[in-house]
Amino acid sequence: MNEERLALDRVRETGPLFNRADIVPPKVLSDLDSVYWAGGEPFMLPVHWEVMDKLVLSGHTKIPITYNTNFTFPSERLFVRASELLQHFSDVRVSISLDGLGEIGEYLRVGWVESDLHPRLKRFRASNPHVWLGVEMTITCMGMLEFARVIKWCRDAELWFSGKRVQSWIGTRFLAIINPAINYPTVQAA
Repeated sequence: MNEERLALDRVRETGPLFNRADIVPPKVLSDLDSVYWAGGEPFMLPVHWEVMDKLVLSGHTKIPITYNTNFTFPSERLFVRASELLQHFSDVRVSISLDGLGEIGEYLRVGWVESDLHPRLKRFRASNPHVWLGVEMTITCMGMLEFARVIKWCRDAELWFSGKRVQSWIGTRFLAIINPAINYPTVQAA
């Protein structure tokens, strides 16, 4: 029986791969051409650290790594470890999930505090200048009130912006991708 088949059998026996990097065959890791991590908060998943450490130890660090994250880092140790880990990879993109700024953003994403974002973003950029940073906004009815303000904030912070509208009966529809390097017409924040 081949290694991939054994891995599938172990998933059936032990449950989903969610927190089980040990069932990923080394051949699968060495054949990856990109990695996409999503959460909630992928930096809190044990499987994330196990897989990424295996990639570093095997020298498989030239592949694109993409994150969709709340960018909350519940501990200083986790923040430092993430910053150190990403320095091993040459092509990293971090997409910060936002639903809005200020009171609306904090209401829509329980536990998220805007005042924590600014210093964290500054520190992260300083230690990872090679990382491509941006914001992915899920646009809801309340979030629409923040749409222009988030775009302006991204532009001022030199972050790329991607907005998507989610409708449960249709699925996700992407609305816009904005590059702050392009001189778009001024958007008036509400």
